[in-house]
Amino acid sequence: MLRILTAALLLAAPVLAAPAQAPKPAAHPDWLNTVVATPEGGYRLGNSAAKVRLVEYGSLTCPHCKAFAAEAFAPLRAKWIATGKASFEYRNFVRNGPDYAGSMLVRCGGPAKFFPLVEAMFVQQDNWIKPFVEMDAAATDRLAKLEPQAQIAALAKLGKLDSFVVARGIPASRVDTCLADKTAFDSLAKLRETAMTASNINFTPAFLINGKLQMEDFAGTPRAILTWDRLEPRLTAALR
Repeated sequence: MLRILTAALLLAAPVLAAPAQAPKPAAHPDWLNTVVATPEGGYRLGNSAAKVRLVEYGSLTCPHCKAFAAEAFAPLRAKWIATGKASFEYRNFVRNGPDYAGSMLVRCGGPAKFFPLVEAMFVQQDNWIKPFVEMDAAATDRLAKLEPQAQIAALAKLGKLDSFVVARGIPASRVDTCLADKTAFDSLAKLRETAMTASNINFTPAFLINGKLQMEDFAGTPRAILTWDRLEPRLTAALR
């Protein structure tokens, strides 16, 4: 009888539910590997919905742009982009033939390759610019006889920029195609023209925060902001 009652009690006992599993936290977006081409013609790294949107118009042959990249890219990534607080868009502002050639090639690999190639160009700027600085009059005359886009392709070969990007992951078969791409050639010219007409930019680097060109007053005269220590407080202010 005891055995039967015990069995009956067991049958009547409420079934206890297994303890609920705590929901897994949503994966944090990897903003440092989120890169897209923008309708404006640049490449944007990070959170597209970030409260702070930083845009740089830069030139690969510009020494101030090189200096800014060296001091700013690491803290910009760690503090602002990785956290989703800011996005960073780079727009090529071509200043000369070698810059044009380099810009076409850093864009050749699309979004995934763009920022690593831009950084490599800045790190090695002094080296890859040398052939252009040392170019003699005969080489200059030969280039002058070529059509504009053919000049850019010839400059890329002269400065060994083709092998530079191939060594960093651009297929050799893509290089000539990219340099011959008329749409890409024209888009760089349009990017520069738009910067000059729409944003009154005629210098590099030039920075926009949430669409506003960043300048500072210097003895009553507007002056471009060129360094990270002058720019970062503007990002902080935009975040408030």
